[in-house]
Amino acid sequence: MENPETAKLIQELGESTADANELVRGLLQATINSGLSAEMDAHLGYVNGDRAAKEAAGQANSRNGSYPKTVDSAYGPVDISVPVLSSRFASERYHHG
Repeated sequence: MENPETAKLIQELGESTADANELVRGLLQATINSGLSAEMDAHLGYVNGDRAAKEAAGQANSRNGSYPKTVDSAYGPVDISVPVLSSRFASERYHHG
């Protein structure tokens, strides 16, 4: 059973396979970046920009920007932004290298 609203949205978003791939890559990019940010929030115990929560948590670690990375997908390359953790005790998986 086809949902007419979804079908209309898909038709408006793209007429070709290239458009569909670009749409999926954009969704993948947003999902991966959001997941990485949420993982960093959980690891640090506070959301980005919430200094009061950082102080309340007594957290010495902090975010130190991000670095770009391109990952391969079935829909083509996807550019993501990997957050970096700044601390001498930081987990290795948050460091560029």
